[in-house]
Amino acid sequence: MPLGVFGLLLAATGTFLVVAEDDWTGLILVVGGVLVAAMVGLVLALSVRTRVPTTKPPPGVAIRFRARRTFFTTATPLLVILVMAAVVGAWVLWGPPLGVGRAVLAVVAAVTWVFFVPPEGGRRTYAVTADELVIESADSRRSVRWDDVESVWHRPFVVVAGDGLQHRYDDRLELTTTGGTRPLVVVGAHRQARLSLMIVDLSREHVRRRLLATFAREGRVQLGELSVDHDGVQGPDGRRLPWEADWRVRSQVDEQGVSLVVRAPQGQTVAGRVPEEGVARELLTTLRDQFTSG
Repeated sequence: MPLGVFGLLLAATGTFLVVAEDDWTGLILVVGGVLVAAMVGLVLALSVRTRVPTTKPPPGVAIRFRARRTFFTTATPLLVILVMAAVVGAWVLWGPPLGVGRAVLAVVAAVTWVFFVPPEGGRRTYAVTADELVIESADSRRSVRWDDVESVWHRPFVVVAGDGLQHRYDDRLELTTTGGTRPLVVVGAHRQARLSLMIVDLSREHVRRRLLATFAREGRVQLGELSVDHDGVQGPDGRRLPWEADWRVRSQVDEQGVSLVVRAPQGQTVAGRVPEEGVARELLTTLRDQFTSG
């Protein structure tokens, strides 16, 4: 980020030389500064998507994630194109000094808006510890212990093609907690995918135990659209598969979330949307082994 700020300052200096001093060597600084800032944005975007999520934080350590706007981290390629187009267009319309000056001012205004106007939902910070998730905002603080999480709905990041366009759906989590009146939505954080995977990993065992306890007590359990009982698994369309040791399970991700497709050796399938893929797979595997062993 300091390198990105340096790029913007470089562009501003070049603009001053062009507009105030009529020194056209400043144009080199303008273009160079914009390119440096754009490249920093690209590096940030790639690092956000490729970082491996941290496992359980050490005791007493909190890993923090702040809310962010969709800017450098998600739209960098488009941003670079728009910036360069703005510089060229302003040059043609208003001439070199005024055109370059207005283009750079537009970029500075956009960056100012991103960093100083609160993001959707207000400024907030998510802190992940070994024991709980803490959500802090300007006027509130809420904590959720991992053993109080009853269910997790996870919609991973996905890009869906349709109507000749590609539609982007950001990573999103919804937590149902003990005593909670409505789901807790976790969305819009910087490094959201990493935050989501940490929450999923830290709450998974507690959610799995709750589901197994429900199954032991009631003889059935609901995994999103899949109904699971002693006889097998039933999908939302009414089709049912009995427990078999040679089941194969695969997943599909779309704008609504994750679906599991269970295929029997004979080719029959049952499919349905599930809250979180890892818990659903583990539960199906555990019950399948239980009912098919021996």
